[in-house]
Amino acid sequence: MRAHWIAAMAVIALARGLVVAQAFLPVFPIGVVPDADGLIVRRVDLNPAPGATLAWDCSALTSDGHAGTDIEIRSFAQQAIGVPVFAAADGVVLQAHDTEPDMNTQALGQPSNFVLIDHGGVRTTRYDHLRMGSVSVSVGQQVRAGQQIGLVGSSGSSAWPHLHFEVRAQPGDGVVEPWSGPCRPGASGWKDQPSESSSLRVLDFGVTAANLGAMPPPPHGWPASGHLAMMEQPHWVWMLVSNLPANSTLRVRWLRPSGTLGLQTGVMPLGNGSPLRRLAWRVQGSVEEMVHTAGTWRVQVEINGSLAIVAPIEVLPGPDPSFNRAPAPITAELVGGPIGAGDPVVCRVTTAGALDDPDFDVVRFTYTWSVDGVPVREATHAGQADALAAGIVEAGRSVACAVAVSDGALTRAPVVASAIVDAGAAPCPGDADGDGLVDFNDITAILSDWLNSYAPATGPGDANSDGVVDFNDITEVLSRWLDPC
Repeated sequence: MRAHWIAAMAVIALARGLVVAQAFLPVFPIGVVPDADGLIVRRVDLNPAPGATLAWDCSALTSDGHAGTDIEIRSFAQQAIGVPVFAAADGVVLQAHDTEPDMNTQALGQPSNFVLIDHGGVRTTRYDHLRMGSVSVSVGQQVRAGQQIGLVGSSGSSAWPHLHFEVRAQPGDGVVEPWSGPCRPGASGWKDQPSESSSLRVLDFGVTAANLGAMPPPPHGWPASGHLAMMEQPHWVWMLVSNLPANSTLRVRWLRPSGTLGLQTGVMPLGNGSPLRRLAWRVQGSVEEMVHTAGTWRVQVEINGSLAIVAPIEVLPGPDPSFNRAPAPITAELVGGPIGAGDPVVCRVTTAGALDDPDFDVVRFTYTWSVDGVPVREATHAGQADALAAGIVEAGRSVACAVAVSDGALTRAPVVASAIVDAGAAPCPGDADGDGLVDFNDITAILSDWLNSYAPATGPGDANSDGVVDFNDITEVLSRWLDPC
């Protein structure tokens, strides 16, 4: 029965024009890693029936009539540092708006800061809820895939800082779902479709002596510290989790420096009668033994009987405002497979997750891009991914991404990811237009470029690869007539 239902939903997706023929989006439009420092919370609604919803993976992770994909960051703390938004493909800016307030916590239909990009008259992409003052492109400007166009915010009809990313087919303005899956058949619209997890994950964590009961809830960033003074009791433990099953329970334990149990709560129901994509919670604890026991305590949090996180807390004899430690080590990689000449390049960082800083500071990353050792881009922001725009790297060159992580005071030495840009297939003698066959079309290409100065990266017609388009190229074509490459 479920197989028939999925098939029926796939037919609906086809009928609505939500299926694409090939990958056309080479860059994920936000500088996060899904399920690490970003979370996809809402997808395109594939079901046209009023009041009924369906996402590409056959889940209900959407809302009625939702036309795009919503990707959240963790809090306003990350927004304040900055999380970049990138053009997902080459295009021309059709519209841009950048004057709206950007820390909304209620979706009430307010106008948004946004960018709308045209991709050759075939598709448009829209980037909504941007941070005020961050839009870096203007109407009529040509942009390249991977070019930064703004920063994530919570402007417009938004309750949490996020990017609403929307693709539409032109002409007609029909909604396109670039993700492919069981309820959205066909090829993915992504060159490298982002992966997601349905497993419970701790996205953020903190301990603080501040009174959270008197502070606004997330997405406002709750304070956190990696240490407590012995007299700072009671204190608060807080956590941001994703993919919480229905009717979940929680238990917190405080372990002494010796590893033995100092205190534990009872099993506490979280009160969610249905699964939640994201939940922030806090619990107050008073550990009397901390008043006279300094050292490294550990906070254990169990969710549904399974250990979710173990976080060390330094308990000091007294307050120490200068106490600080460097962020945890990171690794970096260039993702998306072999890099070709002119391709955008994405650099992704892996951290220790919610324990990315031993003092629970909000970390930021400085990305320094270079080609053959020459710097071409530097950006500092809170996102675990950055992009180098299309059109910069050339065949045979070395592209490198050096990433240094910092808590704003202490910075680790950078880690480096690098690759040699693929030179591609060797030129095919006689194939002036690059279609894989030597034929009349190559003569047309030569005549259109006749005797012009030729640069291999920009012009057709040089069938014999001697750097000039002339009669010798026609001779080359005729000598290899109808040869396959």
